[in-house]
Amino acid sequence: MACDARKKAPGPCWRCKDKNMECRFDKNFKRIPTRQITSSLTNELHNMRATQYTSEGTSVSPRPPSAARDPEEHARFLQISEGEIVTDLSIGAVGIPPEVVLELLRHFEQHYYIRAAFLQPIQSPASCASESPLLFWTILFIASQHHESHSHLYEKLFFPHRDLLAPLTTCALHSIQEIHALLLLCLWPIPKQREVLNPIWNYIGLAISACIRLDIHNPLPQDHILQGWGGWPRTLTSVSLETQRLTWLACFSISTQESVWLGFVPPLSSCYHLKNTRKAVNGLDGHLKPEQLASIAIYENMCHYSVALEGIDEPSTHFLLTQSHNGSLDIVKQTYAADWPREVDIVFQLAKLNLHSTALVPYLQKGCTREASHIIDLQTLLLRGLEAASNLIEGIKAVCLAPAPAPATADTHGDNTTTNTILPFAPKHYFTNLFFAALFLFRTYVLSQPISQTHKALAYQGMVDVHEIFQQLPQRRDIARAAILVEKLLSKARLHETTTTTTTANSSSLNELLITNRLGASIVWDTVLRVRLRTNVLTVAANGVVEREVHPVEEAVRDRLPPAPEMMLQETSGGGVAAGLDGFMPQSSEDLIWADWNLFVPQPGYSDMGQMFW
Repeated sequence: MACDARKKAPGPCWRCKDKNMECRFDKNFKRIPTRQITSSLTNELHNMRATQYTSEGTSVSPRPPSAARDPEEHARFLQISEGEIVTDLSIGAVGIPPEVVLELLRHFEQHYYIRAAFLQPIQSPASCASESPLLFWTILFIASQHHESHSHLYEKLFFPHRDLLAPLTTCALHSIQEIHALLLLCLWPIPKQREVLNPIWNYIGLAISACIRLDIHNPLPQDHILQGWGGWPRTLTSVSLETQRLTWLACFSISTQESVWLGFVPPLSSCYHLKNTRKAVNGLDGHLKPEQLASIAIYENMCHYSVALEGIDEPSTHFLLTQSHNGSLDIVKQTYAADWPREVDIVFQLAKLNLHSTALVPYLQKGCTREASHIIDLQTLLLRGLEAASNLIEGIKAVCLAPAPAPATADTHGDNTTTNTILPFAPKHYFTNLFFAALFLFRTYVLSQPISQTHKALAYQGMVDVHEIFQQLPQRRDIARAAILVEKLLSKARLHETTTTTTTANSSSLNELLITNRLGASIVWDTVLRVRLRTNVLTVAANGVVEREVHPVEEAVRDRLPPAPEMMLQETSGGGVAAGLDGFMPQSSEDLIWADWNLFVPQPGYSDMGQMFW
């Protein structure tokens, strides 16, 4: 018989009365989803065991000399024989002299290849351009963007390169070189007029699907009966197993990074895909450096906690699982502590930031009760997220603002590039990580009433650092767009600190998220959404409904954004053809001086940024 304590309260229940005992029924007791919590904890135990098994299986140990790869050999991308004759190469109406081709390839080797180890070396530019035109021209296209002498080619190559990409939407990818081209465009994408037009998520989806279709995720033996059969998708007999495994690991890493930015569960987070990822790692034994193994282990943990936390809405359960996964990440760091460079720590801090940002979402949902334990948990998550965000910014500053490698001498076939830092060559996810951290710090700054002024100063300084980094690339539309938004948030933070009349209202508004379906990125996209509101950049409409603004973007701000390549398309009088691929109109560098930007950035609460941002 069920206990009747709830009905008899405040009197004793029939069982306690019958046994002459004191009834300890708590009228505030609430049932909890025990079965769901048990299931989540069980899954978490499985994940922890898998992580421990991974750590044991990939622990750093001395490698046999025969299996170790020479770092210099790995760094060689351009392997042209002495008798190779490089001729003029052309695409569409654009012709490139042989000396420029070599300069761009060496420039790519020096500044980009270190983050694209899945690429096969080029032994003959002419053969590569003939056999893999999309990959070859993608390499030259990317290398030209920030080349000191040949940056004008970036605009000239845009439309011919776009024509090479077009068939990928109508025909299945049939070579690993096409997959490599898509992966490069995920790392160094083409600037778009608006961020929502960025096709990285589409590209990585195509790359993953092609890898599975071509068995790159689980390669067949070289002597398998299917090799060479015309009825099977085009096999990769000429591609080494090492390259195939590196390609799959690149898909795994890039897709996980992009998932964090967009707020999705990583597409390769299922047990099946993680098993194939682990097989690829084991198959590359002796070819991966300890820091590469550490990064992969961190990405695996990110997949685990995204799956575990995605289906849970109860804040306390979220917090417990977050504690467990935070410990798993710490185990990875302890395992690879001897080989822990800045690049790995950036991935580590992003994983922690995303973890605690995801855990914050249930606490910031509308209707969430503000119990004492919840307030303590909320403060803990904010502090840990603030620490991770600050460390992430410091790590990227240390990596991207470090002096660029000195160009090689003529004897070693170097290029003529003179770049102060490697910031222009950083992959896209470094900038999205900075933006993620800046917006998290802003919400921490506004929500941090229980946190000390020291922490608030740390959050504000982190936003300033991100803004200063973004300011160094005013010619990049996506970076310039982010810089303006961060500047608006800095202005709002100063306003929040100095005013007293609107602070309470704005802070209470920011205590709740309008967007809650994007995991840890919900905080990012919720903040971006609020910036677009005209009546008050950081509050919702009076009736609680977010309405689309009809007011135009301030012309002064919009004009200060550098144009994306697609925006410079001009129609000839003949109709339909891009006006002389030599006839682009690049924006004068004088128009991009950052000292003038403050004069044109609207104050928060004044105007809608509208389509300019997203």
